[in-house]
Amino acid sequence: MQKSHLTVSTAAISQNAHDHQGSQLPWFWSIDMPSDTESNTWMLECRSLIYHIYWIHWLRAKAVQDHWTEEQELLTAEFQWMLNFFTHRAMQWWIFQSKCEAIGPTCYTAKQIAIFERLAERTQFKWQEMNLMEIPNLMDLDNVDT
Repeated sequence: MQKSHLTVSTAAISQNAHDHQGSQLPWFWSIDMPSDTESNTWMLECRSLIYHIYWIHWLRAKAVQDHWTEEQELLTAEFQWMLNFFTHRAMQWWIFQSKCEAIGPTCYTAKQIAIFERLAERTQFKWQEMNLMEIPNLMDLDNVDT
């Protein structure tokens, strides 16, 4: 066995790589472990090495899966943070508008309210469009009678 036989192609688990159908995997990925190790005595010395290689490959694939699961959770939380921020700013402008007596500041606050409500609406729409897991809106939780 040569050292080149033990190299692992990371393209097999790389999430950004394309066009894998033409790539050739090393010979040890195509081994039928139960039958090949029992029928060939030369494979007995490689058995533990191959199990370790399978284990390392599995751990790398698990790390990639965990990374994307965490990325989805972060993206969901970031959408929720943005939605809460836009809703909060719109409510602040509603409060400012209720305190305004002149026409000019009232028009400006109405414009700001419209901007932040539109941003909250577009954020909610994009969130639903991406089919992300929904986290309850913190503003909605404050209005629930208990």
